[in-house]
Parts: sequence; structure tokens; C-alpha cells
Amino acid sequence: MNKKFQILISVFAGIAAAILIAGYVNSLETKYKKAAKKVPVVITKKYIDAGEMISPEDVEVKLIPQEYLQPRAIQKAQDLLTEKGFLLYMAAVPLDKGEQVVGTKLFPLGQGTGVASVVPAGMRAVTIIMNRREVSKTLIPGNRVDILATFDYYDAKGKRHEETRTILQNVPVLAVGKAVIGTVREVRVKGKRSAARALASVEETESQIPVSVAVTPAQAELLVLAKNKGAIDFVVRAVGDDNTYTLSGASMNKIFAKYGETEAGHGPQVEYLKALQKQQEEALKLLKKYKKFR
Repeated sequence: MNKKFQILISVFAGIAAAILIAGYVNSLETKYKKAAKKVPVVITKKYIDAGEMISPEDVEVKLIPQEYLQPRAIQKAQDLLTEKGFLLYMAAVPLDKGEQVVGTKLFPLGQGTGVASVVPAGMRAVTIIMNRREVSKTLIPGNRVDILATFDYYDAKGKRHEETRTILQNVPVLAVGKAVIGTVREVRVKGKRSAARALASVEETESQIPVSVAVTPAQAELLVLAKNKGAIDFVVRAVGDDNTYTLSGASMNKIFAKYGETEAGHGPQVEYLKALQKQQEEALKLLKKYKKFR
């Protein structure tokens, strides 16, 4: 191989290496430019509970690196409203302060048909028929409830028992009568308070109201069994309370004659009643404190 040919090969190899290096450097530059590019995203300014309407006042727009933008994140506060300025979304799950508002965590209000469009993935809607006086203006779609079942039954010895048990906790309410989470937009409201009032003031002509809740398939079996074999009641939770409590249930036997008194002013029956009274007093103190700081 002559010298000229060796020189040509060296030149071409150098050019090829230079091209490869330039391409690599250019790809790195593009990558870092893209990572450094900032894009707007809607961030929550406060905690937003599941079932709460979301308005532009609840959020702010911040610039973040593009690589941190979550899929389906809302990027303009105006996108939370319809073209006419009405509320468009309700939180499907709780949103923490400072969290990106993502479309997968929202209910599009007024879209879909009936309850089926707002049942969370993997869950089922179970409907319980309730007395209108028990739920009217108390229970609204988006509330979280505990479900209590009261049973009247006989044991193996033929003894009658009456007992109330909390069978499900922290269950989301999807619909109350004609008010469904997915149809709030029909009332055409621009504020969260007026939307909540509209939900609570839905008129029902019948003496009974269907209440639909979202549960897992296993919970659905338990709830349907309890509905058919006992009496069902809903207990509304405070906003933001997602704790699970260990409860022993209440029964007539615990309150009345089964235990009796071992001596005046003592015994399991009296102790049980005292414990109930103490719980009630603590609850009243909490309510007074709440009203004081409102």
C-alpha cells in the first residue's frame, strides 16, 4: 500500500470520526435543550377533595422543565372552564397542594350518560334505595360515607340478636336521586358554592331516593347481601378524612340486660354506657372548637 493511499484512508477516517462526534454532540445538545425547555402546567394551590368542583381560583400556572410534565396535564387555567365560563371538572380523587392537575384524575362534568360514565375503573356502582327524608340536603354526589348495616338474627341456640356493624368505610357517592357527578354541568354554574347548592337542591317527587356508591366487586357482594338481609344507613365523612377505623359494632345486648350490673353503679353495662357518653362528649368538644375557628 503506497503512502498516498494511506493518507487518503486516514483523511476519510478522520472525517468520518468528526461527523460521528459532531452528530453525538448535536444529539446531546438537543437533548439538554429539550430538558431545559420550560412549559406551563396547572398546579393546585390547596388540597382539593374528591368530588369537589375545580375552578381557576384553586390553581396557579407554573413553568417547569418539559421532562417533568405529566401525561394529560392541564396547561392553562382557562381549560378548567367551558367556552361560556362554566365549571368543567370535578376531582375524581383527592389532589394534594402543589400537585399537577391531570386529566386522568378529573371527572368531565356533564359528559357521559348516567352513573356508568363516572364509575372509577375496576369498581362497581351499587344503588341503595333510601328514604328521602334521610338523605335530602344531607348527602350529595362526591361525598365520602361509611356504610352501616343493622341485622336482626338468631344464633345457633335460638337467641335473638340485634346488631349494627360498619361494613364499608370511605366509600364515594356517585349519585343521589337525579343528581349525578357526571351531570353537574347541566345546571350551568360558574361558582363552586352555587354548584354545590344546585346538587343539594335537586327536587325529588318520590318518597324514596336511589343512592349510588362506588365499591370494589368484593365489596359489592357484601353490600348487596347486607341490603337484602338487613337495613342500610349512610354516615357522611368530613372532607379529607380518609382514615380507616377499627370498630366493634353496637348491639342491644351490649346496652341492655345481657350483661347486667355486678353492683350498684358498676358492671359491663354501665361501663359500656359510660364509654359511649365519653365519646359523645369528645365529639361535642370538637364541634365547639370547629365553630369557634370558622
